[in-house]
Formats: sequence, structure tokens, C-alpha cells
Amino acid sequence: MPSLKLEAVNWEKFPIRDRETGATVPLRTNACQQKILRALSKLGDEGKPMWVSVLKARRIGSSTLGEALLTAHCIAFPNAKAMTVAHRAKNARELFGHAKTFHRVLQEDLSQEFPATQHELTFPHLAGASTHTISTAKTIEGARGLTISALLASEAAFYEQADTVFTALISTVRYQPNTLVMIESTANGKAGD
Repeated sequence: MPSLKLEAVNWEKFPIRDRETGATVPLRTNACQQKILRALSKLGDEGKPMWVSVLKARRIGSSTLGEALLTAHCIAFPNAKAMTVAHRAKNARELFGHAKTFHRVLQEDLSQEFPATQHELTFPHLAGASTHTISTAKTIEGARGLTISALLASEAAFYEQADTVFTALISTVRYQPNTLVMIESTANGKAGD
């Protein structure tokens, strides 16, 4: 079975918007992103699922990295099902904007047309297409019964009814090698159990 070797990914192929200038620049991983990648790589190298929880400061690029990871996952594996979940629709759309940019650039690089909608990106493979979708924590109950292979749960500390949301979310991802889960959030204090 193939695996996703994160150290082999050329992250600079993923274009992002520079906060200062607004210009499109390559994703050059910063120290915080590199720490996340090292933790995920270690798990992958050990043959374990690549699952991490990231308590982050604001604006370190973990959400952007998460979108790049889900894109790399969909490129690496046929029949992959990736999902981005955010606490609000506005945030989900903004994060998915990164994935759409990555998807568009990939199409240009390969001179191929990849299907896309407002909520789903498709990555063709001979053995079966991979997809990347978005959702909000409020609507995630509908995810029960799905099988997801890569998940980005963004700003997870701000999910309403977090106990039922995480039960629904985490149970959709099999705990096996080559699955990817990144739960990331700025701190929000204790709320609930």
C-alpha cells in the first residue's frame, strides 16, 4: 500500500496569499508548521495513523498547512475522502479557498480538468477519484456513516456541542495507517466535559 511521505512533498508548490502584500507566494513552511510536519512524519514512518492535535497561537499557518495536507492526501491516494470542518460557515469557506487554489494550480500543472463545486473538489485517479469536502461543526451530524480518510477540524475549541460533534467526526476516520486527522485550535478555555 502506498504511503504519504511528507518529507517528499514540495510544499512550495502550494500557493498562498502573503498577509502583508496580498501577493501569491509559495508555501514556505515556518517553524510551527515544520514541527507539525515532523510529528506527522514520525507517526507515518512508524506505520501509525497520522493524527495530531495542535494547540496554536493565532496566525501560525496551521489551518493553511492542514488544507495543504488534505490536498496532498487526495493527490497521493485514490478513493480518499478528505473533509475540512470549521466552527462557522465563513471560516469553512475561507479555508476551502486555500484548497481550491491548490486544486486549480494542480490542474494547471497537469493540464487537466478536475471537477469542482463550491463544496467539493475532485482529484481523478485510475483506481477511483478522491474528494475533498467542507462542512461546519453545526452540520456535522450528517457525517455519521461516512468513511473519511483525512480530516481537518479547525478551531475545534469553538465547536458548539463539541462532545457530540467529535463523536460523530472521529468515528468517521478509521484508525489505521495512511489516515490523517489534524485537530487544531486557539485556546478557548474549558467548556463542557
